[in-house]
Amino acid sequence: AFTSVFLSDSDDVTVNAASSAGQQFDLLAVGALSSTAAGTISADAITLRSTGSSVTLGGDLIGASSINLRASTNLTNNASTLAATNITLRSDTGSIGTSGTRFAVDATNLVANTPGGDVYISDASDINLGSGISSALGAFDVLATGNITSTGSVSAGSIVLRSTAGTFGLASPLSAVTLIDLRSFGSISSSSITGTLAAAQVNLRSDSGSI
Repeated sequence: AFTSVFLSDSDDVTVNAASSAGQQFDLLAVGALSSTAAGTISADAITLRSTGSSVTLGGDLIGASSINLRASTNLTNNASTLAATNITLRSDTGSIGTSGTRFAVDATNLVANTPGGDVYISDASDINLGSGISSALGAFDVLATGNITSTGSVSAGSIVLRSTAGTFGLASPLSAVTLIDLRSFGSISSSSITGTLAAAQVNLRSDSGSI
């Protein structure tokens, strides 16, 4: 693979074949940026940005260290694998995933921000929110199979975190306008939530342990 790849397109662009770089793979589009199932990208650091439209993924992104995605409107993942130690997602005016089609990631650390919409994330393993700040105008909703931890604060209209087979290790503040809803498979204790929880209503549920 080439050491680094830096590309720009003044219109829409679709990645429809396997692409790679040894270090950075950076693609900037003015229009919609998308990939097909065959359009996989692998590199140490992957950056994809649409300055005027959406980013819609159909191909896997494998970043050894980082993946950074930014869209003017919506960020959508159509069943592709996004795997990296650090994943950063931003939508300038739209949403990141939907309640029906979550934006799936395989991230050690995740930061997600949208000042104009919602964030719906899923991870089939453990996930840490941080180390940077995450936020959403509306819902910030994360579903993980493993543990959900935090080293960065989260603020949103509402915050929903659910671990279906793990528990929490929330060390940073969570702040919501209306609701914070935390549900884990394991126990929830003062040692597992050391960050402050600030909202009009806070719900806690453990499926198999104690609170």
